[in-house]
Amino acid sequence: MEFNKIRLILVITIFTPFLTSCGRSTVRSPGSGDELGVDGYGQYVDPNFGVDPPVIGGTGGGDGGTDGGTDGSDDGGDDTSEMNPPLEFETRAVGYTSVSFTVSTGDVLKVQFAPGVQDEVAPGTGFFANYSQMGVYIKVNGNEKPTALLSNGLVRAAETSSIIDMSGSLGTSCTGDPLCRQTVTVTVTKPNYDYWCYSVGDCRYTHTHVYQNHPWNGFLYVETNDTQPLTD
Repeated sequence: MEFNKIRLILVITIFTPFLTSCGRSTVRSPGSGDELGVDGYGQYVDPNFGVDPPVIGGTGGGDGGTDGGTDGSDDGGDDTSEMNPPLEFETRAVGYTSVSFTVSTGDVLKVQFAPGVQDEVAPGTGFFANYSQMGVYIKVNGNEKPTALLSNGLVRAAETSSIIDMSGSLGTSCTGDPLCRQTVTVTVTKPNYDYWCYSVGDCRYTHTHVYQNHPWNGFLYVETNDTQPLTD
């Protein structure tokens, strides 16, 4: 019996370091030691993050047609049924970084973002850094606007952000000229997720910057002068 006890103690002693060096257990939780602040690790984000920007253009009954039908509810607008659907871009990156796309438009630029479900292992590991919510900033010509923290469908129904109107970031070079087109860069940046709460169980932070080796993905939808309108 004493011999068996000694063997059990030896097994636990030998294998414990091995277990703590594998997979998810090696990931330190937010706020632990000197890693706090690296790539925003464990830090709260901009206090405005998670606040839906106002929907410009309206969703209600219109203003009697004075806006030419831009809110989709008046009779005075152009028929867009024959136009192409909004542009769709798959967004993929690793860490707290940015992804940019180039589009051609006149004086209209509206966007939506929908987070994707984790489908890649973290580089250098064997585990998926799963998250159930994500939010980003959309940047055009130096101007940024945030989405809300959006569900990707793992816990509750998948969500797409409200329509974010970035038309005011285009300048005036094409204002009033229906044939004018300009090339614009739209950047998806400052990704935030709920990995630490959802996967690790450390819910001191509802969301943090995406950790440096964690993949993330989603879809960006873009309305221009040449596409059908986005819809909420």
